[in-house]
Amino acid sequence: MVDIIAEQARQEHSSDIQVIQRAVDRYAHWHLWEEKFGFISVPSSMEHKLMSLLTDGQARELGRHLAETFARDFVRYVFKTPNLANVLAAFRYLARPYANFFSLQEHSLEDHTLSFFHDRGVKVSILWEEIISYALRDIAGVEVHIEHSENRITVRYTIPE
Repeated sequence: MVDIIAEQARQEHSSDIQVIQRAVDRYAHWHLWEEKFGFISVPSSMEHKLMSLLTDGQARELGRHLAETFARDFVRYVFKTPNLANVLAAFRYLARPYANFFSLQEHSLEDHTLSFFHDRGVKVSILWEEIISYALRDIAGVEVHIEHSENRITVRYTIPE
């Protein structure tokens, strides 16, 4: 194992300690949740093939199912209280490099606009549109307007008065 760590550090131009720290961080901040919520790793080519077999409607239905069975439980388990701040924290969490679901661009706080980027096609955008919409609308209690394209989901939300 020492050889593996040393080789990884050499490839990354970092120290052995930095490689170990990243591994511990990933374990503490992601791997434990993977086990709790039953995540599995699949090759991207497999995900691409599975998503290509779905119609847009089936991708939307799958997104709704994942939202209802995962989103609320994830926010409650990881962040304890279901509210807007914690939903936004969950999005940031899922955008971490080792989660690898999407990257997230948050615009100014006053703007209430989020952009989610990925490289997995329109059906993945549809799936995430459902999950994001559910999380903001049903967990955080905000009004949501979402647009998607092949590799981007743009979200504008309004906090009710």
